[in-house]
Amino acid sequence: MEFSPLKEQADYRTGDWVSLKVSTEGTERIGMITEFEDDGFWLRFEDDFDFEDFIGYDEKYLARLVRRPIDVRATYPVLAGFETLAVELQDRMAQGFEVLSTDQQNETEIVFHIRLIDSGNEYTQTLRGIKTETDDRFEYVTE
Repeated sequence: MEFSPLKEQADYRTGDWVSLKVSTEGTERIGMITEFEDDGFWLRFEDDFDFEDFIGYDEKYLARLVRRPIDVRATYPVLAGFETLAVELQDRMAQGFEVLSTDQQNETEIVFHIRLIDSGNEYTQTLRGIKTETDDRFEYVTE
């Protein structure tokens, strides 16, 4: 994807990874959009992920989409009926996690293994979705 002038939100979404440059010859920096405001958005650059920078639409950056988080419901139809797990997984995808594996234990239980790579460090989590006749819930597995 080519660089284009940054405009109000354009087609960007929370969780998108974008590359910014100040000019066509400039060095690019890649970061993840964490939140939108009326006059810009918050971005965590991959080389400084612990902090967020505000990027105003009036700053005249060139931008391009690097990657977008998956839509977990479309990618994993098995999540139908596990709504609270789907919401949590989508939030994790927006934070930069990726799905490593999934294991459906039975019709009432499913497990997702996810990871985040931050500054060369790998962090993994396991989430279990449980569905009953009256509701569904999820839990982080720590075993």
